[in-house]
Parts: sequence; structure tokens; C-alpha cells
Amino acid sequence: MKRSLALISLCLLTGCSSNQSKEIDIDKTAETMISEYYNDEMIKANDDQIRSILMIDMAKNTCAVYVSSSNETNELAICKGEDEVLKKAFEERRDYNLTSAENYFPEEADKIKNSVIEKVGDAWVLITNDNSQDILEAIKASL
Repeated sequence: MKRSLALISLCLLTGCSSNQSKEIDIDKTAETMISEYYNDEMIKANDDQIRSILMIDMAKNTCAVYVSSSNETNELAICKGEDEVLKKAFEERRDYNLTSAENYFPEEADKIKNSVIEKVGDAWVLITNDNSQDILEAIKASL
């Protein structure tokens, strides 16, 4: 029920359409997904932190990035801008997190292996969560 309400709220905030080129409000979408699907404490990264996390030029890209403040590997990033740069940055972030998890938090490695990297509407998403596919579907449903 709570997830259904979140989808309806997100749909009302961003507009509902099957048009994959529809613009995503990255901040509102990220906030809705964080409140609905992430149980641990998540921290929203500022532009300097995003630059460090994703190694991208924030003058050319706009992002909402949330990282876990605990020993879990949950992350959510929704970014618009340079398509190829963002896709590569997300793949490199996933690979970096996987290497770190295999060394320090092996129980989290499968979650990272199942991370979702996909273009949805006009934004790229990186989703690392036990429910990555559900989150992806919720974002798609908001279009």
C-alpha cells in the first residue's frame, strides 16, 4: 500500500506518460525512492562529493546521489547530462564498489552485482539495493 501511494505521488509530481523521453525531476524522484525503498540512513551527496564519487564534471551534468551512511552498499544516483560519460561513470562506480565489497563486505557483493544501470526518460539511474528492479520499475512507472 505504501509503495502504491509513493508511485501515485511520484506520478502526480512528475506527470505520468509512457514517453521514455519525458523529463524526470531527479530530486523529487530520488527523494521518493529513498523514502520508499531504502531502510538504512542515506546521505545526499553535494556537488563536490558527487564529483568525487562519480568523477564527472558537474558543470555539464546534474545529479541527485544518495549513499549509505552505514556498512551497507545501498546507493541511488539519478543524473542528466552527458550520456556516455554518465553511463561510464556509473559502470566504474559499480565496479569500484564491487571490488571494495569483495575485500571488506563480501555479504554485500551480490547486491552490487545486481545493481541497475539504465537510461530512463532523459536521465541515467544507478540503483544498488536489495530491490533494485522494483525501484527501476517505480521510476519507469512515474514517466
